[in-house]
Parts: sequence; structure tokens; C-alpha cells
Amino acid sequence: MDGNGPLATAMAALLLISSLTVLATVRADGNDNLYIDYFDYDPEKHTPPRAGHDHPLRVDWVNDGDTTASGVTIAIEWGTDMVVESDPMDLEPGSGTVYLDVNFSSDGDQDATAFVDYCAPRPCDGDFDESDETDNDNEYTFIVEPEEGTADLWVNLDPNDVLRDVYQPDETISVEWEVGNDGDVTAGYPDRKITIGLYIDPRGSGPANLNVTRVFDVGFFMADMPEEGMYDLFEVITPSEEGRYILTILLDIDGNNTDAGNLSDNSATFDFCIGGCSDPDLIPIGQGPSTLQLEPEMAIAGETATVHYSIRNDGNADAPAGVVMHLEVIKCPGGDCEGQSWTKVNETEPWRLPLAAQTDMEDQSMLAMGWEVPADGVGKWDLRVILDATDIAEEIYPDGEENNILLWSDTHAHELLDVRERRAELVVQGIQTIVQPFKDYPVDVHIFVAHDQAEGLGYRSASNVTVDLWIEDDNFNEVHIEDAGGSQDVGLEAPIGYIYSWTPSATGTYTLRAWVDYDDNVLEWYETNNELQDITIEVKRKLSDLTVLDLEVEPRDDSGNVMVGVASTITATIANLGIRDMTTVEASRMNVTFYTISPVHELIAEITPGTALAVGQNITVSTSFVFTVRDQYKLVVKVDERKRIAEYGEDDYPSRTDAPNELSQTVFAESSVDAWVRNVSVESGIAGRDHPITFDLGFENLPLEGNHFLYFEITVEHSDGAVGSYMEIPAGDGYQFAAGDDPVLPYGAYVNLSVDNPQTSISVSWIPDADKGRNYTITVFVIAAINIDSDNDQGSAVADIEKLTTDLLVESLTVTDRGESGLRIDVLVLYPRGEQDSLNGVEVTLYVYDYADWSAQGSSTVPRDTFPVKSIEGALGRGDSRIVSFTWVRNVGDFIFVAEVDPDNKVRELDEDNNLYDSEVITIEALGSGGGGEEEDKGFLGLPSLSPLAPLALLGAVALLRRRR
Repeated sequence: MDGNGPLATAMAALLLISSLTVLATVRADGNDNLYIDYFDYDPEKHTPPRAGHDHPLRVDWVNDGDTTASGVTIAIEWGTDMVVESDPMDLEPGSGTVYLDVNFSSDGDQDATAFVDYCAPRPCDGDFDESDETDNDNEYTFIVEPEEGTADLWVNLDPNDVLRDVYQPDETISVEWEVGNDGDVTAGYPDRKITIGLYIDPRGSGPANLNVTRVFDVGFFMADMPEEGMYDLFEVITPSEEGRYILTILLDIDGNNTDAGNLSDNSATFDFCIGGCSDPDLIPIGQGPSTLQLEPEMAIAGETATVHYSIRNDGNADAPAGVVMHLEVIKCPGGDCEGQSWTKVNETEPWRLPLAAQTDMEDQSMLAMGWEVPADGVGKWDLRVILDATDIAEEIYPDGEENNILLWSDTHAHELLDVRERRAELVVQGIQTIVQPFKDYPVDVHIFVAHDQAEGLGYRSASNVTVDLWIEDDNFNEVHIEDAGGSQDVGLEAPIGYIYSWTPSATGTYTLRAWVDYDDNVLEWYETNNELQDITIEVKRKLSDLTVLDLEVEPRDDSGNVMVGVASTITATIANLGIRDMTTVEASRMNVTFYTISPVHELIAEITPGTALAVGQNITVSTSFVFTVRDQYKLVVKVDERKRIAEYGEDDYPSRTDAPNELSQTVFAESSVDAWVRNVSVESGIAGRDHPITFDLGFENLPLEGNHFLYFEITVEHSDGAVGSYMEIPAGDGYQFAAGDDPVLPYGAYVNLSVDNPQTSISVSWIPDADKGRNYTITVFVIAAINIDSDNDQGSAVADIEKLTTDLLVESLTVTDRGESGLRIDVLVLYPRGEQDSLNGVEVTLYVYDYADWSAQGSSTVPRDTFPVKSIEGALGRGDSRIVSFTWVRNVGDFIFVAEVDPDNKVRELDEDNNLYDSEVITIEALGSGGGGEEEDKGFLGLPSLSPLAPLALLGAVALLRRRR
């Protein structure tokens, strides 16, 4: 140890000289470095650039040296051979900003590059000699808007319908609003702000009284704003004086949006009352044709039509007595009312009593008005009812007086009233028997007569109208029945039915024809359309008739589909719709068969009910069935498939598929499989560490066969309101990954489940960013090819993640042999970073291990000695270090010294693994053996004598002694 003290001193001196030499060399290098720190448009001063316009782009330069760069040019290149340059300038050490105008020729994504110390043609290294010529440019892709476009601003007042109709004077209210831009360019180009204003004015004036404004920053209304816009509110105080007011919100009150589109949605209003306001409001009841109607429905020239209507007082005050209604008409030649005048044709008596608020009036004795249609009035007309025609009632503002006119064309799909001429137009609408005719049984033949109104004809009733009937059999034998059903009056409403009782004498097909007003006793528009012919009726024998009335399949899902893999029941309703009861022999022969026609043709079941059905009686026959595949099934039920029972109508259907003895139904067998996720959980804690996301997922109602893939995705949403980003799921146990281009497994992470293993639990590793502390919402989504309920396809959990940067570490450990005074161990503790400016009471301890035990067992061995914990006096500042010294009685042997800072973890740290520091093996020899002496306390243990010519070797040795776990 005798020579170690001087050598250590020499070593330190050499190190100092060496470091000074290095520093001097750095300062002697005159090359500085220029680079671009920021290149983009300046969003605080300008909107995004537009094609075809000079637009200032911002370039922030940095000179990180200590020498002024003289005559430097800053430039921007874009497009094909497009460049703009600044004047040469001197860039002093530090930073600055330059704006250069760039004109992009087209919109969309456009690349541009900013240069400092620009030279051309490129490549070149500029005029200023730098230490690094590779970072003088900065490329950026600009989203360039169209040269010409529309910034279609809009405002929506009171989006949540919270404003009230009545407020008190000087009341503070919150006025909610939304604004947005539906256009394709940013509003206010290139540097103008947009202002929104809220006005409160008396009704009938304004907007004049500007109450509050908000000025939006340049570029706020960008073309890619969210569709729902931005929500905000104004706090305003209502006027002090009672009365009726209108609240108006105007967007862009300064007209700074020169690219405006639809201006109609730049403003919105709301009417309200301060104090007590009440007015009546007379309006027609209902909408559509029933609001205004005639009696009779058709207006006939020369006849009286009664106009019916109903009204309502929709206001909050009584409508006074004395209100009068007017009926006015206008004739529109050729359907054109232009240039014609309204004529009052009737009015009501004044009301004797007020009409209370929120009350309907439908009394036609007070409201109905007649119109004497002129005899020469054939053609198009419009008519209107004017409520409160003399304005007795002062109605509610703003539209109380404007909704008093009830117009015929408005309530009848913009069609005018067609006044018809008075003339009949009789036609036979139909001939039929209500029931099936049978041989030797009487049946009623119904003949229906009406007026033909399809072409504006037939608007006059006819009296004493008769119908003739002809019946022809298969052998062309015809019978003529005069005045079949007698004579009747044919009005303008529903058809008139004539009834003739006929008893067929044979089976077969009969042809019927009828002629109304055969003798032309009624004046009509046309006499050539009074006959209806070639109506055929088949007469049959009286038999039973077995029919499949209905076919039902249960159960079904919410969409009405049957379900794969679920026991289903097919039920058929069998009825006797004939005209006699079945016999017991027929009942023993009747069978019901169930089939699937597709996707495969097979017999499901054959059942013999054994019931003799009376006329009109029905029974249900059921069988069970399991749909095995997800497909469209065609089911068929047949009764008496073998035709062992003689039936009425059986021979009429040569194709059994169309026969009434069978019924088919097409159903889709959908899977009842339901994917779900539950019990999503994630622990809160410290950023930078693993916080596993655990959850359960699975299927309900899996089919008996096959495997089913259930995919899952995870989003992580920050508490700052950012939209949750999809997490890249790391590899883990219990799940697999599919390639994104795989047509069978296209999604990513998935599990493979079956009916025997329908669910599983998953744990996914998640390590929040170490430098971010916030609340996170973790949401797990499941995706399946078949999934009937989407409500349980996601689950969420919230994790409170705390940002932690505090770190304590042992920087070094030095052992000094002080001879008989023992050993001094100096532990250098460092507080490199943390939330607090300083830490108080930081604790340090020391352990001594026998090297033999340490080499065999490592840190798991029991220490030879454990020193009492020491606290650093005073505060340990952030970025500072402090030495804590320990003294150990001198022992002879090989030892390992281990220092630990914060042994009881009283300080929460980002990294707890660097709190331990273990030394190399330290050999302590007996005094007088050459390993110790008077100068042992002047140097490091275990260091040999060093030549003053080997400082670099000494640096290597010191580095070897530095070990940290």
C-alpha cells in the first residue's frame, strides 16, 4: 500500500489533464450545426394552405453552435423545380423563425422540404461549414385544400331542447349551441377569425342587441371537423323588463367567411317570454285530407257542398267570443290559379263564448259552411277557410296569425278541387257467388253496380236501375233473367248489390254476363260500358275437403328465424273445409306427412291423427325436428298424400305442389350462437409496469359439432378524452393470432371454442407508457362470424395509472483500508430524477458477505454483517449525490460489500432494481503481511502500484470495479 497513495494522486492529476485536453479540443472545433426545428404552416396565424394561392409557411431554424452563420439562405422546395428562397441572413447562435410564401398547384397531400444554408443545384453542402451537413433539411407533407371550395358553416341553437318558454327578469340562463363546418375548405382563409354572437331583442325587431360573443381562432373551422361539430354554451342574463323576446344566435357576424355556402343555417332563433305572457293561437286540427273535407265528397256543379273542418286553440290564453270564420273560393281555369281572385262565399256566426286555451272545437253546427257550387262551375277550384278572419283574437307571436289559413290544396297533396258535371255513368263492377256452388243446391249470384268515376264521370245518382243476367252452361245453353234482383237506386257511394237465387242442375263450368240499364232508361255519358261478361263459375259435387291451413315452426329468434341445433317443433293445422263431415273410415285412412325439400329432400315424419273432422273443424299435428345446418329450409306438410279420401276440389290441382292438401313454408335456420365478454379487469398502479388485462369470453348455444373462432380486440382510451386507440395485443397464453389476409381467420387474436369448451379466461400483458400518468379506459371487444346479440360484445374497466419518475441509486462504493482503525466504506448515493425537488431522510444500509458464500449462493446467502440503517442528513436535492460512510472492524479474508439505498422502500421509485450495488471481491490481509501499512487509508483496496504513464489503464480498472445490480 506504500506507493498507492502517490499513484492515486498522480492518476487523478492525469485524469484532470486528460479531460482538460479533450475539452480544449472541442472548443477548438469551429464548425457549428444548423438545422430546421419546425416546418409547417403556422396554425395560430393562418388556416391550412390552399391550392393556387401564395401561402406563408413557417420555418424555425436553430444554430446550436457559438458562431454566427453569415450569409445563410433559407428555402423551401416543392413540386417540380419549385423553390422559394429568403434573402441571405446572419444566423446568430440560438433560434429564429422565417415565413416563406408557397403556392401549391393542386390540392391533397403535397410534399415540401425546408432547407437552412440552402444551395442549388442539389445535392450540395451549402456555404456555411458545419459539423453536420446531413440535418439541414426537413420534409413535411401538407394537406392542401382545394383552390375553390365552400366553408359551409352552421349553428344549432338549443340542441338538447333545454330552453324554456318563460323566464323571469334578470334570470341567468345557459344557452347551449353547436357549430360546425360541412364544407370542403377551412373558414376564414387565410388569416381571419370567425365570431359567433348571441342577441336578445324584443319580438318583431333585431337582431340588434348583441349580448355575448365568442371569437374562434384562425383555422378553427377546418374542413375535416367532426360531423357533429363543437358543443358549447353562453351564460346570459334575461332582460329586466317583462315582455316577449326573441333570442338569436348568429355565426360569422363579421362576414369573415368569404367562402360561405348555405347561409340559411348560420343563424337560429328562439322565442320566449319574460314574466307572464299568454296568447291564444287558433290552428286547424290534424293534417292531411281529413283536416278539410266536403259533404258529399264530390263537388257537383249546381249543387251545395258543405265544408267541414275543426280547430284548436293551441295557445296559453282563451280566444275571445266574437271570432268569425270565412270560406273563400278561387276558380283556376286549366288548373292555373295565377291572376285569379279569391271570393268569399260564406262565413260563420260570431262565437258566443270564448274558446279556452289548449281546447279543441269540432262542433260542425258552428264550424261547417256551405258552398253553392255554380251551375257553370265545372273545372278546377281551390278553397280556403280563414280562422279568425276579422282578427278578433290577438294570437301568439310570431306565427299565430300566419297559421289561420286552411287551404284545400295544402291539405290534399297540392291537388285542386275538381268540380264535376252532374251525370250518371253506370257499370257492372262484378259478378260472383259468395260460396262454392254445388249441384242441386241453391246459391246466390251477386251482381254489383256502381258509377264509373275513374275519368271524372258518374257524379249523379240514378233511380230505378235494373240489371239483366245471362247464364250459359257447358253445352252453350243460355238462360236470360230479366230484372235480376229487381230495381234499385244507385248512389255515388258504395256499389249496389243485386241478388239472384240460382239452383244449378248439373256440375260443370258456367259462363255469366250482366247488363245494367239494358233498356237505356238512365241518362249517362256512355252507353257502351254497361255490360260485364265472361265470368265463369264452376259447379261441383258436395264432398269433404281436407286442407292444410297453417304451418308453424317454433322456437324462433328475435329476427323470426328458426335456430340451428335447437329442438324445434313443426305444427300443421289440418281442417275440413268441405260441405260434409268425414266418416270414421276416412279418418282411419287420413295421414299427415312432414318433409324437407331443401337443402335436402327427406321425410321428417308420417302421422295418422285418426280424427273424423266435421265441416269447419280443424286439428293440429306436430312433430319434432332439429335444424342441423345454417341454411334456408323448405318445409312441406301434406294431408292425404296417397289420395285415399275422395275430396272436393282434389281433381282441380294436377300439380300436388299447388294442391290445398299441402302447404309449404320457407324458413331460414340461423345460428343461435351468441358471443360475449365479461369480467373485464385491470389493476391500477404505476406507469411503465405490466398491468395484465384479464377477462372472460365465450359462446352461448354452440352447435354440437365443430370448432368456433372468437376474436377479440382491445382499445385503450386516455382520460384526456382522446378516442381509444386499438392496442397491439402481445403474444400470450390461451389465445392465437391469425394473419390479416387469411380469408378464414381475418381479424387477429382469437380463441378456438367448442360445445365442450364454450368459454375461457384470458390475460393480456399491458404496460402503460412510463412517462404518462392518467386514467385509462380499457375496452375489450369480441367478434364472431355468428353472433345474435351485440349488446354483450364489449366490456370495460378503468385503470388509474400513476406517472412515476422518482429514482434513487447507488452510484459507487469505495472501500478504504485504515489499518488498525478498520475499514471505511464510502457509499455514493445519487438522486438523478424525480417529482420532488428534494428528498429528506433517505436511508442507506450496508451488507458484508464472505466471498466463498457469495460465490456459491449469490445474494441469497446470509450476510456476515449487516450495518444499521443510516439516514442522509438534510435534504438530497434532485440531481445531487451524497456520500454515506460506514466503518467495519478489520477482518482478514475475501469479502463482497453490498450497499442498498432505501432498503425499506419508503420512497416509491420508477426503478427499484438499481438500489443495490455490490463490489468486486475485496481481499483484506493481516497487518504486517505486506497487504497493509501506515498508508492503507490513502488509497483503494486491491489496487496495484500504477505507473504515472498509464492513466488510460487506470480508467479501465476503475470501470471494472463499478458494478450495479
